[in-house]
Amino acid sequence: MRARETNNIIERAHSTLKTRSRVFRGLKNDKSSRELLDGYITNYNFCRKHSSIKTTPAQSAGLTLERWNELIRQSQTYKTNQELKVIQK
Repeated sequence: MRARETNNIIERAHSTLKTRSRVFRGLKNDKSSRELLDGYITNYNFCRKHSSIKTTPAQSAGLTLERWNELIRQSQTYKTNQELKVIQK
């Protein structure tokens, strides 16, 4: 993939995040900002259909999420695993 194509993908993701978070300009601390971003990432990776693959990334990867509780549990497990990797470094 060429650098320009990669940059376009990142710019599009940034634009989408900026547009969707515009109403949250009054976030008071890092924790609330992080929670908003975590929710956005979860929505983007698990719930939002992507035009290029015609489905959600989770479905494309073979993940079947029948209930929101399962989605939340899986995202929390992933986040915990990522935090553990950072601690172990």
